[in-house]
Amino acid sequence: MRDRRDAFQGAIQFAYKLNNIMGQKYGSTEAVWTMGKIEVSPGAASIIPSHADLTVQWRAATEERMDEMYLEVKRLVEAFRGDPEVPVDVELDAGDRLAVEAVHMDSHLVDIVRESAVHSGASCEDLFSGAIHDAGIIKKMGQIPSVMLFVPSIDGISHDFREDTKEEDIIKGAEVFARAAAAMIQQHPS
Repeated sequence: MRDRRDAFQGAIQFAYKLNNIMGQKYGSTEAVWTMGKIEVSPGAASIIPSHADLTVQWRAATEERMDEMYLEVKRLVEAFRGDPEVPVDVELDAGDRLAVEAVHMDSHLVDIVRESAVHSGASCEDLFSGAIHDAGIIKKMGQIPSVMLFVPSIDGISHDFREDTKEEDIIKGAEVFARAAAAMIQQHPS
């Protein structure tokens, strides 16, 4: 049993170590990482997995930080390759590097949304999202000026089944959105 080569166990060890490394180095910065997909084969309960694909994605506010995070992933892959306690082969398939390029919102539109929040009596702050949103994709496709408006999630929980938002925050967010949209139309009527 000691010489079992269980790819799933190797993937779990890798994910655990990578999460600790990323948390220590980037946990308090404008960076996020997710290991949200694992595929194991052959995928039968009584057969030791011979192969596991673990997908790691990271996002940060700057290209430099994303490059640093890539190097951390690469270093851990190399460490796993040389560790006799890890009974699996580990490979790095960077493909598109699985890093999501930072997209900065249009500063003029950000100012309009900020002013709309103030006039609506809503609190506001600039924040790093790190997620892939339509505004970022649209901006990258055609250099279309983009901005995003978020409303707070209860207890700050997002991208989770427990995510929820208070109704009054949704209403206030809609008010800010309407005020900002009106201001944008007034500045650029067509």
